[in-house]
Amino acid sequence: MRYLFPLSALAYILALMYQANVFLKAIVFVSSIPITVVMNSLRIGLIGVTVDTWGEKAAEGLLHDFEGWVVFMSSLAIIIFEIRLLSWLIGDKRSLTDVLQVEAQNAGKPNSLAESIGSKGISSSSLRPFYFSTVVILLFSAVFFYSPEREEIIPDRDVFASYPQDLGQWSGQRDYLNPAHLKSLKLSDYLMINYSEQPGYPVNYYVAYYDSQQKGRSAHSPKSCMPGDGWEMSDFERTEITLGNDFLLPVNRTVISKGSQTSLVYYWFQQRGRLLNNEYLVKFYLLWDSITKQRTDGAMIRVTTPVFPHEGVEQADERIQKLIRESQALLQNYVPGYLMP
Repeated sequence: MRYLFPLSALAYILALMYQANVFLKAIVFVSSIPITVVMNSLRIGLIGVTVDTWGEKAAEGLLHDFEGWVVFMSSLAIIIFEIRLLSWLIGDKRSLTDVLQVEAQNAGKPNSLAESIGSKGISSSSLRPFYFSTVVILLFSAVFFYSPEREEIIPDRDVFASYPQDLGQWSGQRDYLNPAHLKSLKLSDYLMINYSEQPGYPVNYYVAYYDSQQKGRSAHSPKSCMPGDGWEMSDFERTEITLGNDFLLPVNRTVISKGSQTSLVYYWFQQRGRLLNNEYLVKFYLLWDSITKQRTDGAMIRVTTPVFPHEGVEQADERIQKLIRESQALLQNYVPGYLMP
């Protein structure tokens, strides 16, 4: 929110100055929202990398503030570049200073920003957009800084320590993350069980849960983590699994390999009553739900099984999908708002 308000205000000012139709002006202003989400997500990722490399002090003090300033200024530069790109697309070959203008009614034609500011004879009417923008900025600032602090809602749930180790014909053995990974992930709770319906054919079931995804804490996507552990991803696709009553579960499916090892991975995100397999939508709804629901809790579910040399990927698909179908009903008590098939 600290990025969104000032960036939206600046985008609004630039939209007023932009000499184009209302539709293009609206694009410039509205684009500040996805730019804020994407760039702030990038900032969080950079903080995670620096913390992992140089320790927690990298997320504090001058370095942390400098990262925020660089990302904000980069966001503003993207909006300016967007204006230049839109002008180029509609065939407007004027320079950026000519594209960004304010209306000088006393002169009968638009002046560039630099000319308008330097003109002593400029009329007060030509500055009305700037007066209005100043009021908007002050209003947004007052709402943000002086409104009572909204307390985040943390929903009740069962802890994974009570999750059953055995599931129907599946026998399970609990596994645990090492301390280094726990420190990096900053989980609120997690579940890791190695299930097996047939001896020698394990399926790893992992759920990472966060009661709050603020202040650098968020569900890590395997799409980012697995390559960092040396795994190569192939055959990546977004697909759906049909559960009971024709309920469709959106998942990401990928084959990973490292040396002679090959595994099949399914993963998806459960975010406050939504089932998602798109990382960008996860970030968007995280921002949206923090505003509309005062909640940022969520989970990432990952299911992995080896692909053995004597079998095809189809057999690994069957194992994973069977476990997913038989485990879904249990998650409703452990992941708040879980959608039931």
